[in-house]
Amino acid sequence: MKKFAKKMMSLALATVACFTMIFATACGGNKGSTGDSGYDLRITYFDGGYGQGWITEGAKRFEELTGKKVGLIPSSEFDCGADIYLQSGKNLSDIYIIESSMWKGWVKSGYLEPLDSVYDTEVDTASGKQKISDFMDQQVKGKYYLERKIGNGMMQPWALPLGATPNAMAYNCDVLEVLPHNGVALSEEVVSSQTGLWIAPPRTVSELKAFIDDVNAYNATIPEGETKYVPLGWCGKNANILFYAIYSWWAQAQGYQTSNYEGEGSFADFWNFGNTSGDTRSHTLDTRVFLQTGLQVAIDTLIDILVDEDTDQWKNTLEDVMSISSQDLQKTFVSNSVKVKPVLVFAASYLESETIKYNYLDSDGDGQRDVNFKFMPVPKLDGYEGKDVVYCSYEDVMVVPQKATNKELAKQFLAFMCNQDNLEMFTKETKGCMRPFNYDARNIQGGNFSEYTQGVFDLYYNSLHAFEYPINCTDLLSVSNVYRYERPTFIGNDIDAFVKALKTENGRKIMTDIYNSINSHDVSTWVKNYRLTVVQ
Repeated sequence: MKKFAKKMMSLALATVACFTMIFATACGGNKGSTGDSGYDLRITYFDGGYGQGWITEGAKRFEELTGKKVGLIPSSEFDCGADIYLQSGKNLSDIYIIESSMWKGWVKSGYLEPLDSVYDTEVDTASGKQKISDFMDQQVKGKYYLERKIGNGMMQPWALPLGATPNAMAYNCDVLEVLPHNGVALSEEVVSSQTGLWIAPPRTVSELKAFIDDVNAYNATIPEGETKYVPLGWCGKNANILFYAIYSWWAQAQGYQTSNYEGEGSFADFWNFGNTSGDTRSHTLDTRVFLQTGLQVAIDTLIDILVDEDTDQWKNTLEDVMSISSQDLQKTFVSNSVKVKPVLVFAASYLESETIKYNYLDSDGDGQRDVNFKFMPVPKLDGYEGKDVVYCSYEDVMVVPQKATNKELAKQFLAFMCNQDNLEMFTKETKGCMRPFNYDARNIQGGNFSEYTQGVFDLYYNSLHAFEYPINCTDLLSVSNVYRYERPTFIGNDIDAFVKALKTENGRKIMTDIYNSINSHDVSTWVKNYRLTVVQ
């Protein structure tokens, strides 16, 4: 389940006869009642990048433990089409596994069951019995707590996180092995002094620019008719893939939790939108966080790499980039069925598993991968000496409808899937995807993970995780309701306008325009809905 791209699913859904499960083509709810179908628990899940193996195996284990029968319904929709079923209260599944922040609106509407009892359940871990709430990644946990009635001061968890998705870059190992460096000498960690060839991907923005120049020079030597290369691939149809770089550079330049600029707040502080109060009844709002200097630096860094300042056109990337989807980008990167290929791409941890799913890796059918590729961090800003910063997504969640037929059994299943052996099963079945709990995927026995996945693990466990949550908050009630219920991003709501502006504006102008738009169109609504005091 991935935030930036809607995944396509096969029209033919396999029936797993040896497990007592159902695979139906319904997008959202159930056909008939539990009694009619013979299933004790119904689960509708978004059939995206994780595949079906993890939920099939999890349901099988749960059946063996409880003697209950589980029906599985895959969906091609991010939110499993649940909204219409929740509104009607009919034909509901007992669990929806979705990729969507829409669940927050469902809480306000009274459609969801609180999951306090799930979070309080003790599960088996390598360190012994632990409550799920203690076993979870503590920085992430607060994302799933809301007040059912805003202002009543009672925070409850309403969703259980599924995946932790690192988002950074990937590189073509085959091109790297033959790519000569031209120009100023670079560290022997990236360019061999013996051969003059690149031996590792760029680690800094300066090295990235040198790499881009070298790919362009190398491409010019390739005869017509042979495969050509561009330095950097991205997809305009799913342009928030650019956030992978922006969030990393923003957190480095602004400061991850401690601000580098007096009075501006850190990257983590941005997501609290200027709130300084510990009580939801007296929140403050300071929209000047949209003018953070580090955010402007990050945008300008991206513009410098991707935009030709003389022509205001995209550079160093694929032609017609705005018409490219995430799947187009994946295919272009890993398959020899195309004539122009990027050497670097913005990529998520699930890149390899999806390219396997869509049969992109062996376009000529010779039994060998067309391209060898690995995961890598976004190159650091020059002068930044801290840990790598990786943008992580935690938007995949599991929820239980308030009117579900078998709520208690649903909660039991959710808790069961948090036992460490099931977390490890999830990682193995998904070929390297992780859940935000305190287990180390690198220690899983029998994982047989690829080099790409090992690179994902290395980055995830050795980096700072930038994500949309004010982790500096000392308690749940100090998190702004603007974050909790409105969820504005740094661009406001218009990704297309933001990308268009990259071609003609600089970071300060872009963010000043967004700042003015937020003040003109959103602040009055936020103040009214959440009784805010605006800081001038």
